[in-house]
Amino acid sequence: MGVSHVLLLCLGVVSAHNWLTSPARGNANSNYNGWTSPPCPQKGERVHVQVAAGQRFPIEWASGHGYGSYTYFVVLAAQDEQNMISHTLDLLDEYLAEAPDSALKYMTDTWGMHSVPPPSPSTVAASLVSTPTVTTSFWPGGRPSSFRQYTGGTVEVYNKTISAVAGDKRAKYTNPKVPWIISVHKFALHEDTPAEMDMALMEIPAGYPGGQYVVQYLWNGYYDCVDVNVLDKSSTDIFGSPTTDVSLDRIDHCMFNMTLPNFQVQPGCIELKPGDSPIGCIQACANHDSPVYERCHGVQISPVNLPPAAKFPGMYQAGTSHLPTWGQACGATFPNFGPNSSICYPIRVGDTPIVGPPYKIVMDPEDPVFYSTCYRKAASGWAFKDSCPKCKPPVPQTTNKFGYTEQNSCITCRDMYSNLSPLVTPIWNTGAECFACDGTLG
Repeated sequence: MGVSHVLLLCLGVVSAHNWLTSPARGNANSNYNGWTSPPCPQKGERVHVQVAAGQRFPIEWASGHGYGSYTYFVVLAAQDEQNMISHTLDLLDEYLAEAPDSALKYMTDTWGMHSVPPPSPSTVAASLVSTPTVTTSFWPGGRPSSFRQYTGGTVEVYNKTISAVAGDKRAKYTNPKVPWIISVHKFALHEDTPAEMDMALMEIPAGYPGGQYVVQYLWNGYYDCVDVNVLDKSSTDIFGSPTTDVSLDRIDHCMFNMTLPNFQVQPGCIELKPGDSPIGCIQACANHDSPVYERCHGVQISPVNLPPAAKFPGMYQAGTSHLPTWGQACGATFPNFGPNSSICYPIRVGDTPIVGPPYKIVMDPEDPVFYSTCYRKAASGWAFKDSCPKCKPPVPQTTNKFGYTEQNSCITCRDMYSNLSPLVTPIWNTGAECFACDGTLG
């Protein structure tokens, strides 16, 4: 299942962090600012950019905070996404420091760095910028509504001066220490001006094959990712457009945050016996006409009973249970559910937090959240004019080992492979013997 936004809202600027303002997993998919767990939010179905190799596209980010810090971007193939967890700022600086002179000339022929100030009157420092450029030079057909702020009217884009970008670096080469990295980009933040943004043109370099790629964003403990399709020809709608399709996107080891204001458990739940598919429950939420699942933002799947590995009961019912009060959702039917079943119930997402998503992800089997699964509802689907036959999702990277190393908490290989299927309710019972399911040592 893929990632989509639950609600399409324009949030005001907050004063504690920066984030991507152009479409990315965190904002376009899920409507939140900032993700503080490396390497970035979980990938889903939505693609944010579709271009040809060498066709440049703008990436824009909030730059109102963090004077003297740097924003980093890393370009890599989607099949190498599992390596992003190793991307530290020291590693990226090392990649840039070891780049040959020829690699550091990468993209110096382009438009350089730009500033996107707030609407008039502009607060951008005169020492940082020169003449404003034409907006449509960057966004063919106009600035798309999927950008987070200032989507209406004219958006001025300024070229930064040579002195303002003196510390910026771009490099493209193959470093044997990190052979999956295609390029790294580093841009300085020059002032603390809330509501201001920076913008740079990016690309999947010419000569790279068609398929799926990722541009990872890193700044001061915040992360995000832009998913990119690469076509065999130039794209005429690099940001795509919304459709009427509705889907729900799966997030493993997840529970919606019931402490957020306006969070609600909705009436109507479905028992999922071992081996049952969650598709019926998911489709019921996606169906706008369903009276039971009216105003459904997503569904939560949790086991009826927690396994022994869970060390505390959960967040619900004053901290005594991992399940809500079942009069809210299941009524009198809940006592008839089997002890090994799971429960799928609809929810309304609470108010979007200032930072991060409206759900919690836990990879520790001692936490009851580990055994639950979230499905987020998209406000709409997303599509591009051109199909991309080569843009097939990479084979999922998975593991049967979780928690801390000393815990040695594993699920069976059968469950691991079964959990990859969208047609099966995920089961995360640990306690199996630990060994590499692919036959390798590890």
